[in-house]
Amino acid sequence: MLGSLNRAGTGLSFILVTFALGASTLPANADYVAPTGYKVMPLGLSPNEFGVSAGGRLVVANTNFSAKTITFDLYDSWMPSRQLLKSATLTAPQSASFAPFSTRLVFSDENTVYFGDNGATSTLYRIDFTSPAPSPVALKSVSFPQGVGLGKPGTILVSGSASFGAGQIQLSSYDIAGNTLAAVAGPTGVGFVGGTGLSQAGTAVVLDDGGMFD
Repeated sequence: MLGSLNRAGTGLSFILVTFALGASTLPANADYVAPTGYKVMPLGLSPNEFGVSAGGRLVVANTNFSAKTITFDLYDSWMPSRQLLKSATLTAPQSASFAPFSTRLVFSDENTVYFGDNGATSTLYRIDFTSPAPSPVALKSVSFPQGVGLGKPGTILVSGSASFGAGQIQLSSYDIAGNTLAAVAGPTGVGFVGGTGLSQAGTAVVLDDGGMFD
């Protein structure tokens, strides 16, 4: 469930993901205890994935496994007073054995969101919410996409697996203007692939779970 973590008197807020047992309420049933000086504020959402833009917009993804769809809702803010702006839906092909399942959602600007489907299609997608009827647009096939993150200006990083199993981590970079996907590293690693992003030094990084499921 999504909530926010606020520091009194500082104006600082962080999006907080909690895992609750029983009813989906915060903070009564959550196993997260806020540090001294902070408080947890429930946002009333329990998405499968989410993303927050630089300007504070919120996008959430909810998978319907029986219908084999993902619904993406864009809000004007992550705050409890947020308003729904637009929605988009990804539907798995009729031939798909699995429902689509979204990776992390990443904003490239206030209206454009990128994500990978790690279920039905193994594909990198873009949603342009400025469209009158926004819909996910398939960009490039990615083998078992697991993470999507902002790369260097004009690029999106995508982590995935060359094949199912440990030690198959691969990292690619999608060029937005050129609509091209280039390999950055891999197959490599010792464990299973996780998320990706840029370090403070501007180096692309990808999570390796260290083989804990070997």
